[in-house]
Amino acid sequence: MDGLAVAITAVAFYIAWNIGSNDSANAMGTAVGSGILSFRQATLTIAIFVLLGAYLKGYKVMKTVGEGIVPKGSLTMEMALIALLSAGIWVTIATVKGLPVSTTQAIVGGVIGVGLAMNVPVNFFTLGKIAAAWVVSPVLSGILAMVLYKFYSKVISGIKSVSTIE
Repeated sequence: MDGLAVAITAVAFYIAWNIGSNDSANAMGTAVGSGILSFRQATLTIAIFVLLGAYLKGYKVMKTVGEGIVPKGSLTMEMALIALLSAGIWVTIATVKGLPVSTTQAIVGGVIGVGLAMNVPVNFFTLGKIAAAWVVSPVLSGILAMVLYKFYSKVISGIKSVSTIE
């Protein structure tokens, strides 16, 4: 295995560690903090569903980030390594500071930065769609949480026996 392959593999594990230390904590922090799940249960749940998500539909996000932000074929392995390393360093800093950042957003920023540094054209239409998803996603999630809470609070308040709820 040549040096570049070793470096990319090491950075891939570093990014995976960042996802575990920051993104997974964002997803499971509420469940663990409220006592619904133990740390071990949350870790197992994240492991299962991260692997399933990556295997079943992860290629769509990889295609958008890898080929949609900069033209296909213009992102070399060295450029990808620098983009991932810069994203990993930023997410590590944010995690140490307790900031709930997104590894995906950091990687998108790294790809844009490398593209601009190498004078590769950036597809701002695709970048706009990605940024719109970052804005729309929490808004829609908040609306859905409100609707579900109102629905389930009515259902639960109508149940008179604790054993029925259990």
